[in-house]
Order: sequence, then C-alpha cells, then structure tokens
Amino acid sequence: MVFLVSLTIFAPSLIVMEEKILQIAQKLFLTHGFKTVTMDDIATELSISKKTIYNFFPNKNKLVEVVANNFHSQITEGITKVKETSKNPIDEIFEIKKQVMNHLKDQRGNSIYQLERFYPEIFDKLKKKGLAFMIKSLGETLSNGIEFGLIRKNIDVDFVSRIYYNSILGLMDPEIYPPKNYSLDKTMFDYREYFLRSVVTEKGLKKLDEILINDK
Repeated sequence: MVFLVSLTIFAPSLIVMEEKILQIAQKLFLTHGFKTVTMDDIATELSISKKTIYNFFPNKNKLVEVVANNFHSQITEGITKVKETSKNPIDEIFEIKKQVMNHLKDQRGNSIYQLERFYPEIFDKLKKKGLAFMIKSLGETLSNGIEFGLIRKNIDVDFVSRIYYNSILGLMDPEIYPPKNYSLDKTMFDYREYFLRSVVTEKGLKKLDEILINDK
C-alpha cells in the first residue's frame, strides 16, 4: 500500500521530467544534430545526471527514436490543423510550408540528414510514415484543387504526391544543397513555386501569382 501511494505521488513529477528530457533533447538534436549531441550534453542542459535520463530512456538510440517520432507527430498534427482552416488548396500548400519551417527552422545539415546517416533504421521507419501521410494529405489537397478548378485534372495525384515528398527530402540533403549557399527556407520557397506552376490551371496560376506577390 505504501508503495502504491508513493508511486501515485511521484507519477506526475516523473511524467514532467520525461517531457522535459524530450523537449530539451529535441531542441538540441534539431539545433546541433542527432549524432553531434551526446547524452552528457542533454544532462548538462537539464542540470541533471546522465543516470536520470537513463531511468527514462535505456540508451541514446531509444531517445532518438522517441524524439524523431514525436517531431513527426508535431509536424503532421500541425499540417492537419492547417488543412482544417485553409481557404483553398493553393493557400493551404503555402501555409503548410510555413508550419513545417516553424519546426525545422534551417537545421537541414545538422538534423534530418544526420538522422538519415547515423540512425538509418529510425529514419527509414519515419520516412515510410511520412510518405504514407504525404500521399494521403497532399493527395486530398490536390484532389480538392481539381474540384476548385485550380489544379489540372489530368495529373496523377498519387504519382505527383510521391514526387513532392521525395523532392522535399532531397532539399534537406546538405551534399546536394550546401547550407552555406542554400538556406532551407529559400529552397523550400522556390521548390513550392516550381511545383505549383507545374500542376496549376490558368485560374490556379492567377491565384498563385497573387499569393507570391503578397508572400515576398
């Protein structure tokens, strides 16, 4: 009975500590890279012992996995909210880009690429989840765009959605787009415009040009 009472008392504080570890770990991983940041770095940032972290996460690999999945959930939840309030499919794509960049900032070379290179199994699982989400989410957006008369009827929605997702991942590769020459925000902006110009109707092009004028 005493043990159960003690567990009940300390459970909330344990949850808070776990959330703090995840929050700080995500911040450091995205700023400096999943490989670069050590468990010691996280412990120092939190002013706790490394042993305390291991009470919640048995090793760094597990912490990286939980953080990566948590980050993926934050992005997909944000995109879903944008889709619920968007005015039209083209505006939606622009707002989604802003939502994603709020999470990614400009940490291309230090975060996602390091995850792919040093934690390939975690990255591959995340990539599959991301692809499934993108096919469904962007597929809905493109289909709605066709109904609005903004997107061409003759596009293969599934194929185009896959191209879009693969291209977005490519934009985060620092070997293809060196960060010193290409900021992630600018490359995302440019690709979004090029992508839309390839699929919009004449009506959609007018809408796109209006948005671009106001967005720059």
